[in-house]
Amino acid sequence: MTATRLMLAMTVLLCACAPGIKGVWKGTGEVGEGRFFQFVLDTRGDVPGAAFQYAGSESAKLAVCAFKENDGHAEFRMDPESRAASCDAERTPYMFVGDFGRDVLTGQVLDPGGRKIGLFRAFRQAD
Repeated sequence: MTATRLMLAMTVLLCACAPGIKGVWKGTGEVGEGRFFQFVLDTRGDVPGAAFQYAGSESAKLAVCAFKENDGHAEFRMDPESRAASCDAERTPYMFVGDFGRDVLTGQVLDPGGRKIGLFRAFRQAD
């Protein structure tokens, strides 16, 4: 096998094996001024979900709605303010918009009007 063919085969294998966003992600973030939170996002099943907790408050199971993944980019909604456990129960959802790669997901938190109100970051957890 020539060096060119070997390089091409290696490139195809590396691209085909690149992990998507499926998995468990443990993250932290901040909305507003000093309103810190932590979350665990689970995208392994057909319906993603999350555990979400503001600093100093109890953890809540939240619905993860409008989940999209495309070429290293991910978007999803959660409503931590109303602690919505289903998409139908959302009243003031935040949109989480970010990019992922090398087991890191980072992005912005947007309010219902699309304005940036915070940041988040998460790391893929080992299965």
